[in-house]
Amino acid sequence: APEIEEAVRLTNQYPEIVKIIAVGNEAMVKWATSYYVTPNIILKWVNHLQNLKKENKLSKNVWITSSDNFASWGGGDAEYHVDDLSQLIKSVDYISMHTYPMHDTHYNPVFWGVKENELKLSEKEKIDAAMLRARDYTIKQYESVVKYMQSIGVNKPVHIGEMT
Repeated sequence: APEIEEAVRLTNQYPEIVKIIAVGNEAMVKWATSYYVTPNIILKWVNHLQNLKKENKLSKNVWITSSDNFASWGGGDAEYHVDDLSQLIKSVDYISMHTYPMHDTHYNPVFWGVKENELKLSEKEKIDAAMLRARDYTIKQYESVVKYMQSIGVNKPVHIGEMT
Protein backbone atom coordinates (compact mmCIF):
# COMPACT_ATOMS: atom_id res chain seq x y z
CA ALA A 1 0.00 0.00 0.00
CA PRO A 2 1.34 3.45 -0.85
CA GLU A 3 0.43 4.75 2.62
CA ILE A 4 2.55 2.08 4.32
CA GLU A 5 5.47 2.71 1.96
CA GLU A 6 5.28 6.43 2.70
CA ALA A 7 5.08 5.80 6.47
CA VAL A 8 8.22 3.65 6.26
CA ARG A 9 10.02 6.24 4.12
CA LEU A 10 9.19 9.08 6.51
CA THR A 11 10.08 6.97 9.55
CA ASN A 12 13.47 6.17 8.07
CA GLN A 13 14.01 9.78 6.97
CA TYR A 14 13.01 11.27 10.34
CA PRO A 15 13.94 8.71 13.03
CA GLU A 16 14.26 11.45 15.64
CA ILE A 17 10.59 12.37 15.10
CA VAL A 18 8.69 9.21 14.11
CA LYS A 19 8.69 6.68 16.95
CA ILE A 20 5.44 4.81 16.27
CA ILE A 21 3.54 3.58 13.23
CA ALA A 22 -0.15 2.90 13.84
CA VAL A 23 -1.86 0.79 11.20
CA GLY A 24 -5.43 2.03 11.11
CA ASN A 25 -7.37 4.40 13.31
CA GLU A 26 -10.67 3.04 14.62
CA ALA A 27 -10.87 0.81 11.59
CA MET A 28 -11.98 -2.36 13.41
CA VAL A 29 -15.11 -1.04 15.16
CA LYS A 30 -18.09 -2.95 13.84
CA TRP A 31 -20.47 0.01 14.14
CA ALA A 32 -18.39 1.90 11.57
CA THR A 33 -20.02 0.07 8.69
CA SER A 34 -18.85 2.48 5.99
CA TYR A 35 -15.15 1.95 6.73
CA TYR A 36 -14.95 -1.24 8.81
CA VAL A 37 -11.75 -3.24 8.32
CA THR A 38 -11.39 -6.79 9.59
CA PRO A 39 -8.50 -7.52 12.00
CA ASN A 40 -6.77 -9.75 9.44
CA ILE A 41 -6.17 -6.74 7.17
CA ILE A 42 -4.62 -4.74 10.02
CA LEU A 43 -2.64 -7.86 11.02
CA LYS A 44 -1.26 -8.21 7.48
CA TRP A 45 0.25 -4.71 7.57
CA VAL A 46 1.44 -4.94 11.18
CA ASN A 47 3.27 -8.17 10.28
CA HIS A 48 4.72 -6.50 7.18
CA LEU A 49 6.15 -3.68 9.30
CA GLN A 50 7.44 -6.09 11.95
CA ASN A 51 9.19 -8.03 9.17
CA LEU A 52 10.80 -4.82 7.90
CA LYS A 53 12.19 -4.32 11.40
CA LYS A 54 13.63 -7.87 11.35
CA GLU A 55 15.19 -7.17 7.92
CA ASN A 56 16.74 -3.89 9.21
CA LYS A 57 14.67 -1.91 6.71
CA LEU A 58 12.93 -0.17 9.60
CA SER A 59 14.43 0.70 12.95
CA LYS A 60 13.85 -1.86 15.68
CA ASN A 61 13.11 1.11 17.97
CA VAL A 62 9.92 1.99 16.06
CA TRP A 63 6.84 0.64 17.83
CA ILE A 64 4.11 -0.84 15.66
CA THR A 65 0.47 -0.78 16.76
CA SER A 66 -3.06 -0.03 15.64
CA SER A 67 -5.22 2.65 17.27
CA ASP A 68 -8.70 1.45 18.04
CA ASN A 69 -11.71 1.50 20.32
CA PHE A 70 -11.52 -0.57 23.51
CA ALA A 71 -14.15 -2.98 22.11
CA SER A 72 -12.03 -3.65 19.03
CA TRP A 73 -9.17 -4.69 21.29
CA GLY A 74 -11.35 -7.37 22.87
CA GLY A 75 -12.62 -5.32 25.78
CA GLY A 76 -16.21 -5.28 24.56
CA ASP A 77 -18.59 -7.87 23.16
CA ALA A 78 -17.37 -11.40 22.52
CA GLU A 79 -18.09 -10.94 18.78
CA TYR A 80 -14.68 -9.22 18.62
CA HIS A 81 -12.88 -12.23 20.15
CA VAL A 82 -11.65 -13.81 16.94
CA ASP A 83 -8.36 -15.53 16.16
CA ASP A 84 -7.20 -12.68 13.90
CA LEU A 85 -7.57 -10.25 16.80
CA SER A 86 -5.58 -12.58 19.06
CA GLN A 87 -2.85 -12.75 16.41
CA LEU A 88 -2.91 -8.96 16.04
CA ILE A 89 -2.55 -8.44 19.79
CA LYS A 90 0.44 -10.80 19.70
CA SER A 91 1.97 -8.94 16.74
CA VAL A 92 1.75 -5.31 17.87
CA ASP A 93 4.37 -3.85 20.20
CA TYR A 94 1.66 -2.35 22.40
CA ILE A 95 -2.07 -1.67 22.32
CA SER A 96 -3.25 1.86 21.57
CA MET A 97 -6.75 1.93 23.03
CA HIS A 98 -9.43 4.60 22.58
CA THR A 99 -12.05 5.34 25.21
CA TYR A 100 -14.86 7.90 25.17
CA PRO A 101 -16.45 8.66 28.53
CA MET A 102 -17.92 11.92 27.20
CA HIS A 103 -18.69 10.94 23.60
CA ASP A 104 -20.40 7.72 24.68
CA THR A 105 -22.91 9.73 26.69
CA HIS A 106 -24.72 10.24 23.38
CA TYR A 107 -25.89 6.66 23.98
CA ASN A 108 -26.28 7.15 27.74
CA PRO A 109 -27.25 10.83 28.30
CA VAL A 110 -27.92 10.51 32.03
CA PHE A 111 -24.25 9.68 32.58
CA TRP A 112 -23.27 13.37 32.88
CA GLY A 113 -26.43 14.43 34.65
CA VAL A 114 -26.65 15.17 38.33
CA LYS A 115 -27.53 12.03 40.29
CA GLU A 116 -30.27 12.23 42.89
CA ASN A 117 -27.79 11.75 45.73
CA GLU A 118 -25.72 14.68 44.36
CA LEU A 119 -28.48 17.31 44.25
CA LYS A 120 -27.35 19.02 47.47
CA LEU A 121 -23.71 19.19 46.43
CA SER A 122 -22.04 22.45 45.38
CA GLU A 123 -21.57 23.04 41.63
CA LYS A 124 -17.89 22.11 41.93
CA GLU A 125 -18.74 18.91 43.79
CA LYS A 126 -21.28 18.00 41.08
CA ILE A 127 -18.61 18.49 38.42
CA ASP A 128 -16.09 16.50 40.44
CA ALA A 129 -18.60 13.64 40.78
CA ALA A 130 -19.17 13.58 37.00
CA MET A 131 -15.42 13.58 36.38
CA LEU A 132 -14.98 10.65 38.76
CA ARG A 133 -17.66 8.75 36.80
CA ALA A 134 -15.74 9.48 33.59
CA ARG A 135 -12.49 8.30 35.16
CA ASP A 136 -14.09 5.11 36.42
CA TYR A 137 -15.67 4.47 33.00
CA THR A 138 -12.27 4.73 31.34
CA ILE A 139 -10.59 2.54 33.95
CA LYS A 140 -13.27 -0.11 33.43
CA GLN A 141 -12.69 -0.13 29.66
CA TYR A 142 -8.91 -0.20 30.12
CA GLU A 143 -9.18 -3.11 32.54
CA SER A 144 -11.48 -5.00 30.14
CA VAL A 145 -8.84 -4.77 27.38
CA VAL A 146 -6.08 -5.89 29.74
CA LYS A 147 -8.23 -8.79 30.94
CA TYR A 148 -8.89 -9.98 27.39
CA MET A 149 -5.25 -9.55 26.37
CA GLN A 150 -4.08 -11.58 29.36
CA SER A 151 -6.76 -14.24 28.72
CA ILE A 152 -5.01 -15.04 25.43
CA GLY A 153 -1.63 -15.22 27.15
CA VAL A 154 -0.27 -11.79 26.24
CA ASN A 155 1.17 -9.15 28.54
CA LYS A 156 1.98 -5.88 26.75
CA PRO A 157 1.62 -2.19 27.51
CA VAL A 158 -1.84 -0.74 26.92
CA HIS A 159 -1.74 2.96 26.12
CA ILE A 160 -4.75 5.26 26.02
CA GLY A 161 -4.25 6.74 22.59
CA GLU A 162 -7.42 8.82 22.52
CA MET A 163 -9.98 9.85 25.10
CA THR A 164 -12.90 12.25 24.85
